[in-house]
Amino acid sequence: MTVMYFRARLRDDGASAIECVNPLPRISITQEFLAELPSEFVSRDGNPVTFRCANGTWTYRLLEPARSAPNRSVFRAVPVEHQEAA
Repeated sequence: MTVMYFRARLRDDGASAIECVNPLPRISITQEFLAELPSEFVSRDGNPVTFRCANGTWTYRLLEPARSAPNRSVFRAVPVEHQEAA
């Protein structure tokens, strides 16, 4: 299982951006997170989901949480593609 980590930051032009980071702070990928994330940061036309972050683009296939998962609202994310920002 892959865990995504995000942090908010401002770009050089002052616009908001998110950056995929590791380690913390951790933001779980839930339906609520995807619904609240501005469309400029995420493309979700079914599955997979692409996150456009300041430091690159990550595409994941989201799977339903494992039955044994402590938080059944958090998706499991399987990496499909990654491209570092230029």
